[in-house]
Amino acid sequence: PTAAILEAWLRERARSDLERAIERHAPVLGVTPARITLRDTTTRWGSCSRKGALSFSWRLVLAPPEALDAVAAHELAHLRHADHGPRFWALVRVHAPRTDEARRWLRANRDALRTALENGRRIVVMVGSDCRGAALEAAASLGTLLGAGDRHVTYRPLVEDNNSVGAFDVLGAGAAYSDVI
Repeated sequence: PTAAILEAWLRERARSDLERAIERHAPVLGVTPARITLRDTTTRWGSCSRKGALSFSWRLVLAPPEALDAVAAHELAHLRHADHGPRFWALVRVHAPRTDEARRWLRANRDALRTALENGRRIVVMVGSDCRGAALEAAASLGTLLGAGDRHVTYRPLVEDNNSVGAFDVLGAGAAYSDVI
């Protein structure tokens, strides 16, 4: 089924994106997570255990990169401050200055992200500037993953002259999906 293949592919991208964010923030924060896991959570975007294990929703990959980055910085900051006090929030905002904007976006789009692959739903997000090359490469990767025979994958900018807002269209096998890069 196309949705299962897309979910697996998006989970890989989520792991890669989260690992990059953690590699960027952890040394500066002076922390090292014990373990990183991806889940399909329904109530939290991320969590940090008392033993230093970080857990994230794979669906963060469907959010703007700034949101994923803010959640990664947030959970890493918990390795220094276990609460949500003023020192914790100051630390998060230093390392992820767009945290408040990211939190608003995640709150506003929570339901859409949680149902993104159901019944061919489309979700559109901002993916950062100048992403056309990455989008085309990802479309080719998805096309290979899904098999060339009866499916076709394209990247479609949704705002004229702005490649940072777009969607993947996966067509074929009696189903149509549009998913985010």
